[in-house]
Amino acid sequence: MRGKCYLLLASLLLLCVAVAASDEEIRIGVLSHRGYIATFADWTPTADYLSATLEDRRFEIVPLAFDQVNEAVESSAVDFILVNTGIYVNLEVQYRVKRIATMKNRRANNAPYNIFGGVIFARRDRSDLQRLEDLRGQRFMAVDETSLGGFQMAWRELKAKGINPYDDFAALTFGGIHDDVVFAVLNKDVDAGTVRTDILERMAADGMVNLDDFRIIGPQVHAEFPFVHSTRLYPEWPFSKVQHTSNALAQRVAIALLQMPADHPAALLGHHAGWTIPLDYEPVHVLFRELNLPPYRFPTKFTFWEAIERYWYGPVIAASVLIFLGTAALWETRLNKRLKMAKLRLELQHDLILNSVADGIYGVD
Repeated sequence: MRGKCYLLLASLLLLCVAVAASDEEIRIGVLSHRGYIATFADWTPTADYLSATLEDRRFEIVPLAFDQVNEAVESSAVDFILVNTGIYVNLEVQYRVKRIATMKNRRANNAPYNIFGGVIFARRDRSDLQRLEDLRGQRFMAVDETSLGGFQMAWRELKAKGINPYDDFAALTFGGIHDDVVFAVLNKDVDAGTVRTDILERMAADGMVNLDDFRIIGPQVHAEFPFVHSTRLYPEWPFSKVQHTSNALAQRVAIALLQMPADHPAALLGHHAGWTIPLDYEPVHVLFRELNLPPYRFPTKFTFWEAIERYWYGPVIAASVLIFLGTAALWETRLNKRLKMAKLRLELQHDLILNSVADGIYGVD
């Protein structure tokens, strides 16, 4: 009887463990580059797809602002992370995040592309803004300093034209999300802006803007990318596992993503065409080295006059100390000289006194 009770208790315990495992919540942190509402709408279907495919797990979306990504990964608040390519490269170096799949983005013609770029644009009625060089002295808005498609790609092209965004614009501001940058340009709050390549098309498809209201500045042509863009092209967003997530779970998630059909509702609602094997992200490393950005931020070489301009207080303090020491040494030298002259006069007076008195006086030193 007692053995049957133990067996029943063991069965109940195993059942509880199985139920707990089936309810285990897996959190997917997603960069909210178009706002929290758009993030939930685009990526909740993917979480539902993974929950249906991996029946013993339940996935949920955690929208993250640009300044929340590092903290979420460092504190293990998420198990997987979906961020732009530039942020991923930094997470890979700092927190050993590993990509398991690369997104195939769905473009206007429903064709899948796993590369993307940046668009630099202004209002069409700004006929004075035709080339990148024309942006010097203008008010410019980007998405965020850590946004690859929303700033860093454009920065690289501007640098190639001799333009430093931090010094050569009348004002450089960041909108936080791509949509706000587009509306800022449209409403004349700024003269020009930059977003990633598919934002304008998606906003136009949603009836939010009219593409004819904008002018693309410095358009480039790429044989494998038939859409307008102003920058070089880079691999799309990677889906990655954070360090504490098990390899076994990551493998199951990767297989599920790679098996997602291009026309699956989750892919259609997420504006992508499924996933492919992880791509090579070396072009992003090259960009970061060129711009001296983390994780490749090193001290830059500068000239002698730049050193004087940057650290002018050092030479001034050193010169002041030298002048003070020189003055003190000169004063001490003159004082010693005067003391020696005074001593010499006293000795002469002493000798004169001794020579002028009678012989009976005996001098004692």
